[in-house]
Amino acid sequence: MTDEKMRLTSTEWEVCECLWEESPLTMTQIAGRLTERTGWTRSTGETLVRRMADKGLLRWEQGPRAKLYYPVIDREDAVVRETRGFLRKVFGGSLGLLVNTMAEREELTDQLDGHNLEEACAFLENIRQHGVEDFFLCCRLSRSAIASPDLAQRCGQVVERYSFRRERLILGLTEGSVARAPQEADRNIRALRALGLKVVLAGAGERFAALFSLGDHLFDGITLGRELLERAESAAGPAVVGGVIRMGHELGVSVLAEDVERVEQVRLLRSLSCDVMRGDQLYHAVPPWEARKKLLEQLKQGRQV
Repeated sequence: MTDEKMRLTSTEWEVCECLWEESPLTMTQIAGRLTERTGWTRSTGETLVRRMADKGLLRWEQGPRAKLYYPVIDREDAVVRETRGFLRKVFGGSLGLLVNTMAEREELTDQLDGHNLEEACAFLENIRQHGVEDFFLCCRLSRSAIASPDLAQRCGQVVERYSFRRERLILGLTEGSVARAPQEADRNIRALRALGLKVVLAGAGERFAALFSLGDHLFDGITLGRELLERAESAAGPAVVGGVIRMGHELGVSVLAEDVERVEQVRLLRSLSCDVMRGDQLYHAVPPWEARKKLLEQLKQGRQV
């Protein structure tokens, strides 16, 4: 069954909550608990159970006196599916955009940026101590960071405590934030690059106004955003994406494609001379400790990382 068919409606979720708390249950027991939880009539609950069983969301076994029902999907999987659906619908699939949006509402962006930068620096320093010098890491800053007058100072205070090669740390600035505060962006980009850090324009091509930022500021690279890649396989896609890549190369910057999810996208981007790609078709996300372990294992085996 596909992920989409396994998505639960709000009423189906209530039924599963009963069974996640305790299973198996008979139809009568489920209907009774639904009445207690929601106020629905027993007939409503029983109808819903039958419908979910027909859809394959519930399974049943014949008990001594009545059918015993079990949930087909466990709670953790259901939460992951619902979260992915919400991210895709509201935030274009970007968890980072969700986190940044919530953080900005709560005025926590400074703490969030500081934490992310600290984690990135600690990771690069750890693998450097084990002999990995040429691994780069991209840390995307929040939308409000570029207008902060002390951005470079705060970044410098974090970075100066570590000894990894500075150009291995890449800071990503969203195109919308650069377009909204061009003077502050120019000042901060210059100051960050003076620290030896690389700065890239994230999501290039999704908003035409931001393309002028490539000529106005000293970016080291650009990243192709999810929306642009999702349309890359359309009739006009190769021409549009290829144009953005050529523009980056003509301006002397590297081009990184993010969120590459299909083999067809990999083939197209290679044919268009995209410099770097990352995504589900190339790598899968792992926690920092696991990434560190894999890198060090490759180093011991004499493989390039």
